[in-house]
Formats: sequence, C-alpha cells, structure tokens
Amino acid sequence: MDLMDLHNDFSKYFALEKGRTQGTIVTYKYNFNEFARWIEIRGMPLDVSVLSDYRVLKNFMYYLFDRKLDKQTIRQRMLSLKSFCKYLSREGLLERNPFDRFDVPKKEKSLPKPLSDEHRDRLLTFTKSRYEKSKNIRDLQAVVMVELGLKAGLRKGAMRNMLWENTDLINGFVRVIDKGQKEKCYVIPPSVVQWLKLLRLGRGSDRGHVLLSPRSRTPISITSLHDEFKRYVKLSGLDATEINLHRLRHTYGTNLFEGGIDIRDVQEAMGHEDIGSTLGYVEVSKTNLREKIKRVFSNAK
Repeated sequence: MDLMDLHNDFSKYFALEKGRTQGTIVTYKYNFNEFARWIEIRGMPLDVSVLSDYRVLKNFMYYLFDRKLDKQTIRQRMLSLKSFCKYLSREGLLERNPFDRFDVPKKEKSLPKPLSDEHRDRLLTFTKSRYEKSKNIRDLQAVVMVELGLKAGLRKGAMRNMLWENTDLINGFVRVIDKGQKEKCYVIPPSVVQWLKLLRLGRGSDRGHVLLSPRSRTPISITSLHDEFKRYVKLSGLDATEINLHRLRHTYGTNLFEGGIDIRDVQEAMGHEDIGSTLGYVEVSKTNLREKIKRVFSNAK
C-alpha cells in the first residue's frame, strides 16, 4: 500500500483520535516527506513493505547523523516515524513495529535556563516604563506578555489561547488549552491581574482572545507572539538570540522554588505531569547557590 496515502490517514487519526495539535501534524508530515524522498532516491518502493525491514529505518537514522544534525533533532524525526509505524502495526499493516529492533537517540536532559535577576528586572522595568510613557495598547500588551510568563508561568501556547471569558480576574485564575491539548488552570497573582484589567479596559471588550495581533484585532498567532516578544527584548537592550518566551517560564519555576514553595506545589503550578521535569529547578537552585558562595569567598584570605 502507498505510504503517502497511509500517512495522510495517520495524520487524520493523530489529529482526531489522539488530539494532537496542527503544529505537531505539520512537523510529522515534514519529517515523513524527508524520509519518503530518501526512500525514492535510493530506488526503493514507497510502499508499506519497505518498513518491514528495520534496517531501512536504521540506515535513515545514520543518514541524518551523517548530515551532522544534533541528536535531539534526529530523535524528534525518528520518533515521528516511530509513531507512524505504531499506527501501521495497530491497523494490521505491519506485523511488528520495526523500531522494536533498534534504539533511537536518548533524550538529552538539560536544566531550565532562568533569566538572571538583573535581566528579569530590566525586562519588566523597560516594558512598564515604555507603556507609562506611550499609553499605547501594543506596549501594554507587551507588559502583559512579560507578566504572564514571569509571574504566572504560562507557555506561549497558553498565552495565545487565553480567552477573557475563561479569565477570572476576581479570584486570580485562568483556564486555558495548554500543551497536548489539555486544559490547565494557572494562578494569576494580583500584579498580573492589575495589568490584565488595564488591557481589558483598553480593548473595550471582555470577550474573545486576550492577546491580539499588533496589526489587527484578530487573535495573535504563535509566530507573531514570538516576534512581538523578541521586539521588546531588543528594545530593552538585551540579547534577543538568548532570551525567548519559554525562559520566562523557567524563571517563574525557579523563583517559586527559591521562594520556599514545596517542589510538589511547584509541579502543580507548572503543570508538569512528571515530577522529574520539576526537579530540574532544584538543580538550578543549587547552581545559583554555588555561584553565590563563590562570589562571597572569591576574595577571601
């Protein structure tokens, strides 16, 4: 059976039954098309039978390695093919998943990268002072973005999905569709609530998306959200290549733990299913403490 047709069926299954986002579907399609081109160049049939030999997939993985791609990229591409093969096995089109016969690169663990206190405060101070001078709705929205990341820990997808009707400014909560298309409830501290109230007043509406495109009143896209944040990072004089929206979330988690909040409560606040993801903030705190101790005794006799 033709692999292109089967992958189209897989994409529909992945979206409807597994609830994966459109972004994930597009990424998986891109990865599969790369594999399909590799198959065709080598004169192999673009048929399900080619996947019966695990060595084909293993050689494709080595091809990606020869291209000098990093391990995490190779892992992501191979896992998307592994999901496709799992689907084919489930449908009875493969006797077994060929990935049972070899290992893909292991996930490389990395510690969260919070902003330094200096950079955090600089970004907050700059965006707020810029709005106070301009009273511009775009500058006000920038303050809200920074506040939501640093003080509520929202992912960029959660920011993009925020709706006024699901934002409780009285009790300080917001319900959003977050990572994995799952609903998450975030706590909104009083300072963030105040900025949201200003934005709502400026918008003149308490319905629809909270964050809008700077050039229209349509919901902001993930790409536009990213670009807007980078714009204000540059304007503040910080390095936009080093600071992204997700680092605000890392800063939030680190600040919670260093502020004395129990690790299980940090896990709940961050929305981590696995406590292992949250434990990274413990290691970051240890690193921060080590650096502080070094500074104290750097000139000690």
